[in-house]
Amino acid sequence: MKIVRTELRFLLLAAPALTLLIILTVAGVSLGSSIQVIIFLEGASLGFWGFVAGRRAGLSGWPLARTVVGGLIVGLLVLALQLFLQPGHAFPMA
Repeated sequence: MKIVRTELRFLLLAAPALTLLIILTVAGVSLGSSIQVIIFLEGASLGFWGFVAGRRAGLSGWPLARTVVGGLIVGLLVLALQLFLQPGHAFPMA
């Protein structure tokens, strides 16, 4: 039980994506579009986590802004890797 309690916090990272998927499904959005929205927002959320990490490190002002931008750049790299690793799905060949 101790291991479950310590690792449960990582499972909570899936809660926002699952909540968004449920909301989009109830709104009538297709599953493919819902997945694209979730992937984009998960990449963008790295900017938020960069902000959280910067604040916990005691940063403010421009250093904090650079931390947020760094998180967003990492998010863009993740999205670019997803496109690169699935080229047939992103850019279908003729």
